[in-house]
Amino acid sequence: MLGMTPAAFADEPVTVAGVLYGDTNDNGAFDEGEPLLGGAELHFSANGETVTATTGEDGRFEFAPTGPQTGQLQADRLPDGWAGVPSPLTIDARATDLKVRAVRPIAERLTVTGRFDRDQYRRGDTAQLSFTLTNTGRYPLKHIQPGCDRANNSTHVGHDQWTELDKGIDLAPGQTRTVTVPGVVPETADNGWVSLTCDFNPDAEHPTGGPELRLDAGVASDKRGRSRGLLYHDGNEGRETPAGVKAGLVDHWTHKVIAVGETGADGRVEFPDVPYSSYEIQVYGDWKLLRDKSNVTQVGGCTHCDAPWSEPIVPGPTRPVPQPGDSAYPAAATVSFTRANAGWLIGGAVVLLLGSGAALWLARRKTA
Repeated sequence: MLGMTPAAFADEPVTVAGVLYGDTNDNGAFDEGEPLLGGAELHFSANGETVTATTGEDGRFEFAPTGPQTGQLQADRLPDGWAGVPSPLTIDARATDLKVRAVRPIAERLTVTGRFDRDQYRRGDTAQLSFTLTNTGRYPLKHIQPGCDRANNSTHVGHDQWTELDKGIDLAPGQTRTVTVPGVVPETADNGWVSLTCDFNPDAEHPTGGPELRLDAGVASDKRGRSRGLLYHDGNEGRETPAGVKAGLVDHWTHKVIAVGETGADGRVEFPDVPYSSYEIQVYGDWKLLRDKSNVTQVGGCTHCDAPWSEPIVPGPTRPVPQPGDSAYPAAATVSFTRANAGWLIGGAVVLLLGSGAALWLARRKTA
């Protein structure tokens, strides 16, 4: 730890200096053989001001002489994926030979999966959310807690009743633990879905590369909007926009066909009056979508919810045209999705895991 114990302030300015190291065995101490981290930035913040130093190839750093004060030291721009650990620092005579610790990203040794207990809710419902945490590393993990809704999303599920998670989870090497907590679907989740975005770290206020979990579930809405798009075929003579192609809008959460339309001469189709929700596009008759994955589009009041979509199509085996209200998928059919125009979309009954910045692909088993 860095000067955590209160001490008598130095009478003269002190040159704060030390070394930045990678705590390979995660024991909080600088041990022989642990790497020294060059080219990183160290920031000392106190009294509303911040000063910065850069480590040399030997991991050493030095700040200009400064008077006695207490602040916070933070390492940034570390090499090889190391993550800084913010630490309080009292500048006194001991601050001339600091050992500043960095850790490997927590996502390298922690996996987190989660799920909503239902696919669809109504505003004001209490969802049950289950999280499963596993320590895949060689050393214990202490006080793992979630940091959620850092972007203040109006659709985010409530997380103010997560006492068991907020107090921190300890995991021995190889240990798995599942925790279920309640979360209220907010009244502001009026675009047809409720979301969850959390990262998991030993200190939620200062993330150190913990895994991120992103989930969505449906929210039944009385509001209505439109979905519109283009179906086109790239043939031997260039792009065609076939007329008369039957297309359907399928609710992503209930798996029911909500509306069926037909393309005009320009290949465009519009569904003018459908409930706010997340939808998939299906094509019937003698055409099919080019991609195996079914894109997901949004109908709602969000910024991009009314964005038109486009899908390439190719001739395919004849598929009967369903009626609104029909189930869109046969039992046990598997369909993959990507979100078309509103960021991430994750089915409430889907368990997923991703590290920070990872790409997400979602495969979901459909049932009638």
